[in-house]
Amino acid sequence: MPEARFEISDALGRRVVPIDKEPFTIGRRTGNDLRLVGADISRDHAEVV
Repeated sequence: MPEARFEISDALGRRVVPIDKEPFTIGRRTGNDLRLVGADISRDHAEVV
């Protein structure tokens, strides 16, 4: 798989998160690969395949 990553800039600063598995899950839920907290983010917000 080609190198892929998320670049996130928020109140915590800037961070880079590698997408290193399939599927890669994003959301508020603790078990997600990338956990984002916010009122506009669902528990299981997205999945990268």
